[in-house]
Amino acid sequence: MNKINLIIIGVVFLVIAEISALRAMSKQNKTSSDKALAIIFLIFGLLITVIGIFK
Repeated sequence: MNKINLIIIGVVFLVIAEISALRAMSKQNKTSSDKALAIIFLIFGLLITVIGIFK
């Protein structure tokens, strides 16, 4: 994959992480699945974006 595709995929992961984090914060019953999903997508999104930038 080229640099631009990796950066776009990373940003999409970061957007999904943001949506999951907002869902986890807005719920009254704090479920750990949304928090875990947000953390996983955040890590993968940052990793893919950094790889795309420095590739």
